[in-house]
Amino acid sequence: MRGTVLPSFFLVAAVWPGALFAQNLLANPGFETGGGAPAGWSTWPPAPPGVAYVWSSFAPCSGSRCVEISAATTSLGMWRQELPVTGGALYTYSGWIETESIASGGECTLQAVFRNSSNAILEFVDLGSHDGTITPWMFDFPHVKRVRAPQGAVKVEVNLYLQGPGKARFDDVFFGPCETGTIFGHASNGAGPIAGAEIELWGTDSKVYSDANGLFLVPGVPDASPRWNLIVRAPGYRDATLGGVDVAAGESAQVCVVLRPGTNPADTNICLRAGRLHHAAQSAPATVDPTAVIDPSIYPSHVLPFLASDPYIDSDSLEVQAVAQEILAGVPPSQATNLQAVSHAAYLWIARNIEYDVVYSTQNYIDPTSGMWQTISGEGWCWGRNFTDWLYTPSEMLREKRGICIEHGRLGTAILRALGIPARPMVGHATMFWVEPPSGQGWWTAMSTSGGRAAYRDHGDTASAYGTLQPSALHHAALDAGPVIHSDWECARPGLWREIHPWGEGYPDTPAGQAQALADLAAFAASGSAPQGVPHAPGAAYEISYSDVTIDLRNVGRQRSLTARFPFAMTTAVVTDLGNHAWWSDHHECVTGTWITTESNSVESRNWLNLAVDLTPVLGLPEPETCDVKANGADEGITVTPGTWVTFTVSLDAAGVAPGPQDWWITIASPFGWFHAIGVNLWQYGAAPVYQGAAFDLPVEVPILDVPSLPAGTYTLFFSLDAADGVPQGTHTDSVSVTVEGP
Repeated sequence: MRGTVLPSFFLVAAVWPGALFAQNLLANPGFETGGGAPAGWSTWPPAPPGVAYVWSSFAPCSGSRCVEISAATTSLGMWRQELPVTGGALYTYSGWIETESIASGGECTLQAVFRNSSNAILEFVDLGSHDGTITPWMFDFPHVKRVRAPQGAVKVEVNLYLQGPGKARFDDVFFGPCETGTIFGHASNGAGPIAGAEIELWGTDSKVYSDANGLFLVPGVPDASPRWNLIVRAPGYRDATLGGVDVAAGESAQVCVVLRPGTNPADTNICLRAGRLHHAAQSAPATVDPTAVIDPSIYPSHVLPFLASDPYIDSDSLEVQAVAQEILAGVPPSQATNLQAVSHAAYLWIARNIEYDVVYSTQNYIDPTSGMWQTISGEGWCWGRNFTDWLYTPSEMLREKRGICIEHGRLGTAILRALGIPARPMVGHATMFWVEPPSGQGWWTAMSTSGGRAAYRDHGDTASAYGTLQPSALHHAALDAGPVIHSDWECARPGLWREIHPWGEGYPDTPAGQAQALADLAAFAASGSAPQGVPHAPGAAYEISYSDVTIDLRNVGRQRSLTARFPFAMTTAVVTDLGNHAWWSDHHECVTGTWITTESNSVESRNWLNLAVDLTPVLGLPEPETCDVKANGADEGITVTPGTWVTFTVSLDAAGVAPGPQDWWITIASPFGWFHAIGVNLWQYGAAPVYQGAAFDLPVEVPILDVPSLPAGTYTLFFSLDAADGVPQGTHTDSVSVTVEGP
């Protein structure tokens, strides 16, 4: 949408605007009312050969009725309802389905067909194609699906579609306007507001501009996931980024963005890539012994650490524990200690309830909060200090109901641990878990709930990704209770990043295959592009693992060094780490050293390739550290509950400040506007210097706001020095935010 300057009186009035709440436009969406047929619904075609339309009272998802289509042939049938829509508007579409013996080549789907005023079709949208048998009822999607009506659309056909042979049932269908919230914020240079700053909601065409008080409002933001990212630009300032913004329906997320004077560096990104070579021998799948037991008292000592909870694999959280108990309650009591029964029940629960976050777009809408779009589309950005900082923990994933393959692997790990089964996440797509048969000769196997979700959702497949991986694939697993990741780095401040994808290339198990793999590693080191592997027969092979990260440097602050790590394969009975590796960067001048480190537990070890990175060639020397602000002793923003005592302090190291008089700014951006300090706990409205004079040291943290509580909202305190001209420029600045939760 076209950017507009919003007047301050509108922004202040709209801090807590209402949102477009969920309103189902469908009549009789649960099929509960009607005479001889469900009210509001029709069928099409009316009487196709071999197709039966049934208004059924047999085991509906809820209430007393559902609708059913059965087809004895490849004929198609639909229950249908037509609704008016507005072109360009965003809608939510979902429903419950159950299928029975739909043949391959047939499909069941929730379909939307948008038409213009001439009744011409503008777009078909299918939420997904299902065949096979899916029972009990499945919600399509667990994480709701959004569709945008194309421009010119005036109506939509909501079609509950089956092409046979087979049977499909539908219930509790929803089609209505997407729930939205807003993002309300301040744009500042650290001394005062910035007028005319452009705020872009990344992944959308939404742009707004700050007013004279630095205030801005981004309206109509879909209630998706807490992963919205903003890019903020203003003339005379370097770009600022802000991410991980959580927008809830009917509420306003408050943010404060600080821009620094100057211009962007010529390149705001650095890309780091690595490839590692290993050999995998031929091996049979690591299956699950049906007699294996769940009994920590007989597990070998080296697997016991994989029962522990971890901050990133929070198996002891209330959410994970509740799901574990739900899963166990569904297992017959006689099977409660049977590993196969319990682990497969966990696999199936995740496959039925947690979406694999790969479906992020339709023709007219991209979900910019989707995990797969943010990580590997090449258009999205993730937000965090590193990869793990961005990922959902298992408890968060249970709330969000979707995740990428790594998040699936960690969720499966947490649930299995909560059930007493040693488990650990693998790099990429799976959860390894321990099989302990009565013989006592245990082994690791794996399940992929991301693959399991796709197989179940598409075909009703309940087992294809459970216990079917070869041992040669189990070589990138965690060595302790924590997680493992395919590209690891640490930024002092959260920022934007993305990747291509961790992937592998295979080569024949021959001297020529190994030679080609080494040659391809050398080519990769020179160009950054990985050549395709060489086709080979199933079984033993040479394999190169590739992974990468691109880090956006606009929010790194004063940081100029970091270390990026990339794991080699673990050496196991069937996998040999050959130690051959290569790396590439689009800023070779920034990579100052490489080395190998080793981590190990009592029975396994893994090497890591480390790249030392100096960002100075790209960013220049950091600004001197002068002003310092803390909130309750913390340099980073904090969130507190109502009634919490809040203390903001300021200190100053004047060594980096130019001689001569300076404007001293101590300002606060609050839900009620801008204020400047005139003393401890004394504030006046607006932004103005608190003092004009030469800089001098404040070595002790001086309280500037010290109160027993603050009203709900976000408060950002700024301490800045710049030229003594009364114009806020924020040459030297620091800030910190306190968010007080609502009652």
